Amino acid sequence: MNLLEQMAPHQAVLDAVASVATVQEFLGFGDLWPWYPSEDPHAFLARYQAGRDLGLLIEAPRRAVAIEEHGGELRYYAGGWNDQIYDQPSELGIFESIGDAVAFTEAFLVRELHPREIVAGRRVRSAEYDGGSAEE
Repeated sequence: MNLLEQMAPHQAVLDAVASVATVQEFLGFGDLWPWYPSEDPHAFLARYQAGRDLGLLIEAPRRAVAIEEHGGELRYYAGGWNDQIYDQPSELGIFESIGDAVAFTEAFLVRELHPREIVAGRRVRSAEYDGGSAEE
Protein backbone atom coordinates (compact mmCIF):
# COMPACT_ATOMS: atom_id res chain seq x y z
CA MET A 1 0.00 0.00 0.00
CA ASN A 2 1.40 3.39 -0.96
CA LEU A 3 2.05 5.98 1.70
CA LEU A 4 -0.70 8.31 0.51
CA GLU A 5 -3.24 5.49 0.94
CA GLN A 6 -1.94 4.82 4.45
CA MET A 7 -2.43 8.50 5.33
CA ALA A 8 -6.09 8.56 4.23
CA PRO A 9 -7.43 8.60 7.83
CA HIS A 10 -5.69 11.98 8.24
CA GLN A 11 -7.33 13.57 5.18
CA ALA A 12 -8.25 16.86 6.87
CA VAL A 13 -4.62 17.47 7.85
CA LEU A 14 -3.44 16.42 4.38
CA ASP A 15 -5.86 18.94 2.87
CA ALA A 16 -4.23 21.68 4.98
CA VAL A 17 -0.80 20.57 3.73
CA ALA A 18 -2.05 20.51 0.14
CA SER A 19 -3.22 24.11 0.53
CA VAL A 20 0.41 25.28 0.84
CA ALA A 21 2.36 22.54 -0.94
CA THR A 22 2.26 20.12 -3.84
CA VAL A 23 1.93 16.50 -2.80
CA GLN A 24 3.18 13.86 -5.21
CA GLU A 25 3.86 10.18 -4.93
CA PHE A 26 7.56 9.59 -5.32
CA LEU A 27 10.24 6.99 -4.75
CA GLY A 28 13.98 7.43 -4.80
CA PHE A 29 14.77 10.50 -2.69
CA GLY A 30 18.52 9.91 -2.52
CA ASP A 31 19.14 10.82 1.12
CA LEU A 32 16.62 8.26 2.37
CA TRP A 33 17.63 5.04 0.66
CA PRO A 34 21.24 4.13 1.44
CA TRP A 35 20.98 3.71 5.23
CA TYR A 36 21.20 0.25 6.72
CA PRO A 37 18.89 -1.65 6.72
CA SER A 38 17.61 -1.12 3.20
CA GLU A 39 16.40 -3.26 0.36
CA ASP A 40 19.06 -4.74 -1.81
CA PRO A 41 19.58 -2.68 -4.98
CA HIS A 42 17.78 -5.19 -7.22
CA ALA A 43 14.70 -5.24 -4.98
CA PHE A 44 14.67 -1.44 -4.86
CA LEU A 45 14.94 -1.19 -8.64
CA ALA A 46 12.05 -3.64 -9.07
CA ARG A 47 9.97 -1.63 -6.59
CA TYR A 48 10.83 1.59 -8.40
CA GLN A 49 10.05 0.22 -11.86
CA ALA A 50 6.73 -1.23 -10.67
CA GLY A 51 5.74 2.01 -8.91
CA ARG A 52 5.07 -0.06 -5.80
CA ASP A 53 5.06 1.21 -2.21
CA LEU A 54 5.61 4.81 -3.23
CA GLY A 55 6.55 7.49 -0.76
CA LEU A 56 5.74 11.19 -0.91
CA LEU A 57 7.54 14.35 -1.93
CA ILE A 58 5.74 17.37 -0.51
CA GLU A 59 7.04 20.67 -1.84
CA ALA A 60 6.23 24.13 -0.52
CA PRO A 61 7.97 27.24 -1.88
CA ARG A 62 10.62 27.35 0.87
CA ARG A 63 10.49 23.90 2.49
CA ALA A 64 9.92 20.28 1.56
CA VAL A 65 9.31 16.92 3.22
CA ALA A 66 10.15 13.58 1.61
CA ILE A 67 8.85 10.40 3.26
CA GLU A 68 9.60 6.83 2.14
CA GLU A 69 9.55 3.36 3.66
CA HIS A 70 12.86 1.50 3.49
CA GLY A 71 14.09 -1.46 5.49
CA GLY A 72 10.94 -1.44 7.64
CA GLU A 73 11.49 2.21 8.60
CA LEU A 74 9.44 5.31 7.76
CA ARG A 75 12.30 7.62 6.78
CA TYR A 76 12.06 11.34 6.14
CA TYR A 77 13.89 14.44 5.02
CA ALA A 78 12.51 17.82 6.07
CA GLY A 79 14.29 21.00 5.16
CA GLY A 80 14.84 23.89 2.84
CA TRP A 81 13.85 23.71 -0.79
CA ASN A 82 14.56 25.59 -4.01
CA ASP A 83 16.62 28.71 -3.26
CA GLN A 84 16.03 28.23 0.49
CA ILE A 85 17.76 24.86 0.79
CA TYR A 86 20.53 26.20 3.05
CA ASP A 87 18.43 28.86 4.77
CA GLN A 88 15.95 26.56 6.51
CA PRO A 89 16.45 24.05 9.33
CA SER A 90 16.62 20.44 8.19
CA GLU A 91 16.38 16.92 9.58
CA LEU A 92 16.87 13.38 8.37
CA GLY A 93 15.25 10.75 10.50
CA ILE A 94 12.70 8.03 11.11
CA PHE A 95 9.07 8.62 12.05
CA GLU A 96 7.49 6.31 14.63
CA SER A 97 4.14 6.16 12.81
CA ILE A 98 2.08 7.47 9.91
CA GLY A 99 0.28 9.80 12.32
CA ASP A 100 3.62 11.25 13.44
CA ALA A 101 4.61 11.79 9.80
CA VAL A 102 1.38 13.65 9.07
CA ALA A 103 1.59 15.78 12.24
CA PHE A 104 5.22 16.71 11.61
CA THR A 105 4.59 17.56 7.95
CA GLU A 106 1.67 19.84 8.81
CA ALA A 107 3.65 21.64 11.53
CA PHE A 108 6.75 22.02 9.35
CA LEU A 109 5.06 23.11 6.12
CA VAL A 110 1.75 24.73 7.07
CA ARG A 111 2.73 26.45 10.33
CA GLU A 112 6.44 26.64 9.38
CA LEU A 113 7.55 25.63 12.86
CA HIS A 114 11.18 24.95 13.61
CA PRO A 115 11.73 21.17 13.93
CA ARG A 116 12.72 21.61 17.59
CA GLU A 117 9.21 22.97 18.26
CA ILE A 118 7.40 20.05 16.64
CA VAL A 119 5.98 17.32 18.85
CA ALA A 120 5.90 14.17 16.71
CA GLY A 121 7.42 10.78 17.40
CA ARG A 122 10.65 10.53 15.47
CA ARG A 123 14.30 9.64 15.77
CA VAL A 124 16.58 12.25 14.26
CA ARG A 125 19.61 10.77 12.47
CA SER A 126 21.12 14.11 11.53
CA ALA A 127 20.06 17.71 11.65
CA GLU A 128 21.13 21.16 10.56
CA TYR A 129 19.22 23.68 12.64
CA ASP A 130 20.84 27.07 13.08
CA GLY A 131 24.05 26.92 11.12
CA GLY A 132 25.35 24.11 13.33
CA SER A 133 25.10 20.36 13.03
CA ALA A 134 23.58 17.81 15.39
CA GLU A 135 24.50 14.19 14.64
CA GLU A 136 22.98 11.03 16.08
